[in-house]
Amino acid sequence: MDDDYSHLLYACLLCDFFVHKRCIDLPYVIKVSRHNHRLAFTPSNPFKKSADCGVCYQKIDINYGEYSCVKGCVYAMHSRCALRHDVSDGKELEREPEETYENTKLFENKGDGVILHQSHPCHLMKLEKQFHDENKHCQACMLPFYDDGNVYHCMQSCDFTLHESCAYLPRMKQFMLHVHPLILELAYTTSCFMCRKCDRNSCGFAYVCPIEGCDWKLDTLCASICEPFNHYSHPHPLFITCGEYTSIPCYICRYRQEQPLDCVECGFVLCFRCATLPHKLRYKHDEHLLVFSYKEYADDDELYWCEICEKDIFPHEEGLYACNECEVTLHVDCLLGRDPYMKSGQTVVTSDKETIHYLPNTHPTRPICKTCGRHCPYKIKIKTSGGDLFCSYTCYEE
Repeated sequence: MDDDYSHLLYACLLCDFFVHKRCIDLPYVIKVSRHNHRLAFTPSNPFKKSADCGVCYQKIDINYGEYSCVKGCVYAMHSRCALRHDVSDGKELEREPEETYENTKLFENKGDGVILHQSHPCHLMKLEKQFHDENKHCQACMLPFYDDGNVYHCMQSCDFTLHESCAYLPRMKQFMLHVHPLILELAYTTSCFMCRKCDRNSCGFAYVCPIEGCDWKLDTLCASICEPFNHYSHPHPLFITCGEYTSIPCYICRYRQEQPLDCVECGFVLCFRCATLPHKLRYKHDEHLLVFSYKEYADDDELYWCEICEKDIFPHEEGLYACNECEVTLHVDCLLGRDPYMKSGQTVVTSDKETIHYLPNTHPTRPICKTCGRHCPYKIKIKTSGGDLFCSYTCYEE
């Protein structure tokens, strides 16, 4: 005899109301990862206007129940979508008090553009406008200061610098793909971490899950992405509509990623690696800013050539950085390197207790990578305590 009774129904014959046995114990009030307010289960309402689900972005049938915002926002989810493991933990929160968090600011404002930031408590930091120095890195996101944006710079002799936006990062953040709030960890001085979404190593700040046994860890760039996400490479807003374990290749770099950003209007897919790449960068041999771009429908006879590695670029298979005025084109890895969120001078102790050093790769004679056998083409190289040289952390792991 079949012991699965999930297909059975509870029915009210007077009202013509039916409920699956598996749905009879659904929680009434839940907290979800994709909305700031709690959601409450609402039964079918034929007089209500149909809305799009906040997870799969398909229409919600008004003849069936849904979870909708308790604060009156025009926001709802299918009951199945709302109870997915990456959306809600399924706990009943009816009559439970709302969670309150302490002040999430990480700095103390001293006035006149001066702050004391918790990541650099020994010295005050002052706002400096239109700052550009590609040899210095933001301690939070680890990107160089390519463009002329505002930064907070240490008022003493040290080089500790933060983008203005990175200095304002909150202590706690709810990421749309994880049910627990993430806490900001401020420094990785003798280690690095791998971001769960872009799979890149970083020694900058990280948003981590404080729940024991939960290994969620994001760099600040991936953690900043929210829905709807507007990207300069695409005319429509992007969402995350696929399931928890669904992998789809990115339209730009072909990297296959679980739950990438996608367009509900045309099917365009963007991975977190490409979504977090800087829009504009500087190249030392070009006076103009280079712009990140891709060509989905590039002609087969349309040739592009990387000025650094002197190899072909295939714009319909990978993104590129280009100067439209000088017609300079570069591979993304050639300009940024394979480890763009690691900085020269960093010493890291790996999980195998080996010490590796990230060193500048500026000598005219480039060393040969032990793994790939090529001359190391990137701005930094890796040297182990045993003297072996690698062009990237990927080659080191292999």
